[in-house]
Amino acid sequence: MKLFNICVAVTVVTSVAWPVAALAQAYKWRDDKGQIVYSDRPPPAGVPPANILQAPKGAPARAAAAASAASAGANVTAPAAPATKAAAAAPKSLAEQEVEYKKRQIEAQKKAKDDADKDSQEQQRQSACAGMRSNLAGLEGGQRISRTDDKGERSFITDEQRAADIARTRQEMAAAKC
Repeated sequence: MKLFNICVAVTVVTSVAWPVAALAQAYKWRDDKGQIVYSDRPPPAGVPPANILQAPKGAPARAAAAASAASAGANVTAPAAPATKAAAAAPKSLAEQEVEYKKRQIEAQKKAKDDADKDSQEQQRQSACAGMRSNLAGLEGGQRISRTDDKGERSFITDEQRAADIARTRQEMAAAKC
């Protein structure tokens, strides 16, 4: 019998407490016909703030200001901009999402092109460095080096020309950061 009484008591308490808890999360306002409306959603934008009688805890400032104005009996206008982060972070429309997507696509394409250009320039620099290293190795190798002039005649370079070519090649390598 005691167990039955406990179950009945628990059932009564929960059946009374549950609607009260649900009502605490509801909006209450007076519509244009004077009827009191209860809802889990905020009232439409056309409802004056003075007609909003109750708003849940953490509701946007418009409903909270209206609830306090209704309880105080004063006419207070709601702020034009949303006062909470939740109200300001409204979901974006499909058009806005598509515009942002296209912007991201364009930025990604531009970044990919820039990266490809940098890679191409780096390959060209490395190729030029390899040629300069090869040229420097030939000059420093001590072998006789000949050149062909404008008339097609072959002549060998002197030690002074070799030293000047080595210095010039090293300067070019330093400038190219080889």
